[in-house]
Amino acid sequence: MLHGLSAAVTKFEGLHRRKMGDFFGQRAAERKRIKEENIQRLTTEHSEYFTEHHNLKFVRRLGEGTGAIALLFKETKKTEVDGKTKTIRRKVVVKVAFSEYKQRDKEADAELENERKWLKQLEGAQHIIRLLAFEVDKTKVSRPATVLEYAENGDIHGFYEKAAEEEMNVPNRVLWSMFLCRKYPILLTRY
Repeated sequence: MLHGLSAAVTKFEGLHRRKMGDFFGQRAAERKRIKEENIQRLTTEHSEYFTEHHNLKFVRRLGEGTGAIALLFKETKKTEVDGKTKTIRRKVVVKVAFSEYKQRDKEADAELENERKWLKQLEGAQHIIRLLAFEVDKTKVSRPATVLEYAENGDIHGFYEKAAEEEMNVPNRVLWSMFLCRKYPILLTRY
């Protein structure tokens, strides 16, 4: 009798786990779908805004993190230099504050504002992404955004990962230049 009861309990627990797994799996899939829809909405909204108001051309979405999404744009502008018209082309990144959860929106906004503050303080520093002077009309977009220069080769963390993944032999001069560049500010604050 106990063996039959034990088997019935085990079978019930298995069904319960499977149903709960399906339930949580469906919820996770729903959350993922909603997140992607929100990212797509913000991508469309900001690509239209920056195309219309800042003459940028949307290229693609670079990715998303816990507090922002990054969008790549091309900028083409003509300037007058010594009486000659010169066309300048560059890529820029629009970083849009984003949170998967509404209750975290203010935190994402604060993170983006903090990044903007630090980039202003570090303006002109070697090897630091530059904050570009684009005003964003907050009445025309639902989430705050900032515009940064585009680093074609990514950040130093990405370089380390790529070098390790591809088992690259990085020349000593490159390693020393990165080491000294990172070490110098530490030396200045220490002495």
